[in-house]
Amino acid sequence: MKILYISNYVDENYFSKIFENANEKPIQSVQKFGNMFTKGLIKQESVDEVDVISAAPVNRNISKKYFLKGQNCSVERIKFTYIPFINIKIIKQLCLFLCGLFIILFWCMKNIRKEKVLVFDGFYPIISTVSVLLCSIFNVMRIGLYTDIPKCMNHNIKKKNIFHRITKDIVNVGDYINRGLSDAFIFLTKDMNEVINKKNKPYIVMEGMVDIRYLTDKKYDKSNAIMYAGGLYETYGVRMLIDSFIKWDNKGYELWLCGDGDLVKYIEKLQNKQIKYFGSLPNEKVVELEKKAKLLVNPRFTNEEYTKYSFPSKTMEYMLSGTPVLTTKLVGIPSEYNDYLYYIEEETVEGLVNTLNKILVKKNGNDLEEKGKGAQLFVKKNKNNIKQAERVVNFIKKNIDNKNNICYKIVCIYLLFNIGFLILSSMNLFGLYPVSPKTYLIYILGIIFTLIGMKIINPKQKQMKSNGDYDFLKSKYYIALLLLLLLIVGWYFAKYLFVIKGLNQSEIRIAAYRDLYSNAYDSVFHIYIVSGLSTIVMILLSLYLFDNTQKYSKKHIFLLAPIFLLSNLTGFGRMGYLCFVISSFFVLVLFGSKNNTVKKRKKIIYIASGLIAIFVISCLMMYLRVFNNQADYGILDVANYQLKQVFEYSLGSLRMLDRFIQNGFSEISSLTYGRATFAAFDEMILYPVKLFGSEVLSFNQIIGEITQKGYAIGLNTPYYNAFYTNVMNFYLDFGVLGVMIFSMLHGMFAKSIINLFCREKSLISKILIVFVAQNLIMNIFQWQYQAGNKVFLIITLLLINYIYRRRVNNESIMDS
Repeated sequence: MKILYISNYVDENYFSKIFENANEKPIQSVQKFGNMFTKGLIKQESVDEVDVISAAPVNRNISKKYFLKGQNCSVERIKFTYIPFINIKIIKQLCLFLCGLFIILFWCMKNIRKEKVLVFDGFYPIISTVSVLLCSIFNVMRIGLYTDIPKCMNHNIKKKNIFHRITKDIVNVGDYINRGLSDAFIFLTKDMNEVINKKNKPYIVMEGMVDIRYLTDKKYDKSNAIMYAGGLYETYGVRMLIDSFIKWDNKGYELWLCGDGDLVKYIEKLQNKQIKYFGSLPNEKVVELEKKAKLLVNPRFTNEEYTKYSFPSKTMEYMLSGTPVLTTKLVGIPSEYNDYLYYIEEETVEGLVNTLNKILVKKNGNDLEEKGKGAQLFVKKNKNNIKQAERVVNFIKKNIDNKNNICYKIVCIYLLFNIGFLILSSMNLFGLYPVSPKTYLIYILGIIFTLIGMKIINPKQKQMKSNGDYDFLKSKYYIALLLLLLLIVGWYFAKYLFVIKGLNQSEIRIAAYRDLYSNAYDSVFHIYIVSGLSTIVMILLSLYLFDNTQKYSKKHIFLLAPIFLLSNLTGFGRMGYLCFVISSFFVLVLFGSKNNTVKKRKKIIYIASGLIAIFVISCLMMYLRVFNNQADYGILDVANYQLKQVFEYSLGSLRMLDRFIQNGFSEISSLTYGRATFAAFDEMILYPVKLFGSEVLSFNQIIGEITQKGYAIGLNTPYYNAFYTNVMNFYLDFGVLGVMIFSMLHGMFAKSIINLFCREKSLISKILIVFVAQNLIMNIFQWQYQAGNKVFLIITLLLINYIYRRRVNNESIMDS
């Protein structure tokens, strides 16, 4: 298991350097907690590594440096990655957001095949929200660790400027996202659950922890000192403690104060020799003073709202020192601590004076020593960091859900593909026309909202056990269907060869549309029936070759392969081969072998050989169609030309999108009112109507008049056409808003198909998931759902799946 820990925690050496050079000393409690927690985690057998993504805990008050560089380091099996930032308000937050986005995205992709968990500090805005959003996309378990409640932050700050108010609003929004997308929680007090965990998600309560390495056998000479270490704020009860000590007026005792806060000036103004202020000290020096004191005090008022939701880490540290602890009875302190603590009965100056007399004057030294020793043994045995980390890891094991890893594999491939596509396009190695920033932004919006749509839909139904529809593959009806389909595509291929005889490259495509399907009946039959079955055959062939989760009959390949070959040779070969390659890749990733290294290697060899074979075939096709009458071109020239075309065609789609966005097609009135976005439904309605002699043009026929002419996408490049991408369609009809809305709907549809497969595991749902996953990648080259036959195929498969599911449910009811 890999754990990603998001917090403001940095390694000890780095923090020591920051602390030594700080103008205003940074808070140490986060560092101490993070240090104990991560070191406790790596001691667990099931935890391989803990990755900490953080940033230097500084602001302009702490450090005057304008730039804090990022760096990496490792301590045991804890790896630290520090995000670089410019140390100026607002700009710092922007740097953390952007840099954190890429660092966490890389972590998710790097560990895609590993069991992984995100544990984030709920009090660490921006980075925690970025990590929760990305890990949600990658289906990483997300656990919110709340040591405090964000709405109670800055409760000790009296004057809140505009920046603090803005920060509070940002924190609240981020916290709302974090809570909504978390799978489970870790709290320090039980009352936190009522405020944060509104949806009753799994949680555990962990008051805090102490370092198991702490030495308890060494004895220290005790001084007559009452000590407080922490924030020196009136709201923390520190003013009450100081005034109580002065009124107590016991000349034999001193009051030791460590920390920083708004009471520092008040303490210095007193000039009381019995009150010693040590300032902000490193934690190890504070601990040494705690061991030497006679009594440690935590006087926080219990009437403050935040005290219900906090278990002060200082209380745990106090108890570990072996010095007796006096504290107010905070709501967050469980009853099991009662035997090990002294409580302030009345939270007033007089009440605290009476308590000090009762403990330090009336009790003897042995009672105090036993109280302190008992508290020390209790926390070291029951609340040490190894034991608390073990509780957390067991909690994770109990609640982690890796069943739906299909989804985040698809998401990861989708993201990797698009990131690579954008990088390659921006580098522009092939001398194509530059793409405007606006086009890139719109394309990226399409990606983001597709992912948002995939996150919105969540599985709710339980998995079905029956896989009975695989039996159809073993039946005689399946063989008969394949033979019939082979005859049909063979007939169309023969007809295609006759139609294109003597035509040049540009005339062949026109002839395929005009002459191959010369009447409406022929056109409807081929587009909706033959094309649909051919698409299923393409996916089935990839399943036969690379699916290790199901046994298929190898003899059927001899029927599937020629059907696939003949179907794709009928005018649209290279795009058909590309679809097959992408489908095969998804089958290999989603359903390929996981544990057998030999099988993995064989599959890689198979798919590599297939890619080479398909490239050779496409080069041969290119030679026959373009270069067969040109003696100066050899096969290597053709291969080089074809390879260059692959890059130009793929990158050209973004150039054509840029052209559509920059120039538009406003002169074509037929493209308005959603005809591009809903082209598939437009076609599904109009093609059957043509059976009755109607000549109404579909969207694809209208746009074909423009795009079929072909456009250059760069200097000295061939003319390309037919870039029907999803973003292009959405933007043509509804602008940027359409790109966002319909991309999100596309993501929701894709996730619905993924959920269908995860709960039913049927062959139909497997075909659907491969088809949809393939289209996620293909939508930059060709928007499959623009074609009516593809949408018709999806609807038909969903209908068949529904009928099958009803049959399985009825059989289950009859059996029961």
